[in-house]
Amino acid sequence: MNTTNSKIRVFYSYSHKDEIFREQLEEHLVLLRRTGLIQDWHDRKIVPGREWKNEIDENLLAADLILLLISSSFIASDYCTEKELSMAMSLHESGRARVVPIFIRPTVFSEAPFAGLQGLPKDAVTVSEWDNVDLAWQNVVIGLRKVLEEIREQKERVPDPVQMKTIREAMIEEVERIDAIYSNEDFPHTRGLPTGLIDLDRLMNGIGTEDLVVIASRPSMGKTSLTLQIAAELVCQDMPVLVFSLKSKASDISGRILAARAHIEYFHMGAGHIRDDDWPRLTAAIADFMDRPFLIDDSPTLNFEDLRSKCINQKVALGKLALVVVDSLDYVKFDNDSSNIGRLLKSLARELGTTILATVNLPSTIETRPNKRPILADLKKPTDLADEADNVAFLYMDSYYHPDSPDIGTAELILAKNKRGPIGTVRLSYLAKYGTFENYIDIASRRTADIVKP
Repeated sequence: MNTTNSKIRVFYSYSHKDEIFREQLEEHLVLLRRTGLIQDWHDRKIVPGREWKNEIDENLLAADLILLLISSSFIASDYCTEKELSMAMSLHESGRARVVPIFIRPTVFSEAPFAGLQGLPKDAVTVSEWDNVDLAWQNVVIGLRKVLEEIREQKERVPDPVQMKTIREAMIEEVERIDAIYSNEDFPHTRGLPTGLIDLDRLMNGIGTEDLVVIASRPSMGKTSLTLQIAAELVCQDMPVLVFSLKSKASDISGRILAARAHIEYFHMGAGHIRDDDWPRLTAAIADFMDRPFLIDDSPTLNFEDLRSKCINQKVALGKLALVVVDSLDYVKFDNDSSNIGRLLKSLARELGTTILATVNLPSTIETRPNKRPILADLKKPTDLADEADNVAFLYMDSYYHPDSPDIGTAELILAKNKRGPIGTVRLSYLAKYGTFENYIDIASRRTADIVKP
């Protein structure tokens, strides 16, 4: 339940053809509003110029009580049944909100998802069938008062959202997790989500679930390419991924992913210069991603509350999220206090049960020193990000500063913080024309990783 506000938040889900019934119900609930017990919302309260879908989603997700105004028009409305009703029932089943059907006009609903819920007025006699409509609404309000009292009591209890575990239960859970890793033939000895980059997975033990992972660098080092590559790796294993791309349009993101997957030069593909032998690889890449659970939000501006609401919305819709990518964190708007951004993101990862991977630009002061490889002290903004992140990795390409460098065509991924293991540097091959990072192929001269104890 929503505990951020003492008022109980009520959401009306209804067909616009039944607007008169919604107005009548609002009128009969006026005393509950005046006394501060409820704060109700419906789509007629959307301010002009706001995105109505986002407004509906945000208020629906924030609701404690969802009232379904049931009629034939409600059942016939695709948006009411496929969008609002679906989300409302998910919230009800998860215990985050209560759903109460209010029958206003006769209709058949025996196959509807809400059919098993107790509704109002009594005996499911619709409001329009009562001889005295005011008495019908009085019956509804009496019933709703009981529901509101239960919700209020629940909101006033000391919250205990996480059930305590005995050490025995925790140990059994850990042994089962270790056994699952040991038995995983596809990704042996990898605890978390695989990145597809062998040396990185060995060093990090995979990306941990519910972790906050930061990839930072100076501009043009390939942060976006690397994060998209990791996202694509997970999506191709049917793990749902949500990407917030504040710098690029969704079409650009999809183009980069396809070019990387098909090994076609992104510049040429964008210009339509595709050779005959490129087409089979391109169509195969399209087939790989076409029906995958890959969502892209390319809103150019985004605040943290919107980001959180969208994440919760998609988790409800998909059932789970394996990874949320924020590219770039520099573009997300937070409240005036920027000292707890890392804590907010880490808390969101725990709330969602999802890994959050965020990119950040590093300050130009790095380029004033002889050795331009980033260190953890360079990650100064947001101020608490280095402290709260589970993993911090820096991308560095020596050839960016030294065109004659012997390391041209390679990149260093410097793991400067690793909550579950050693820190160190992983060398990767970088194919600039495709925008892809690959396992370093110079086997004769490479070490798996320069591992340093934290």
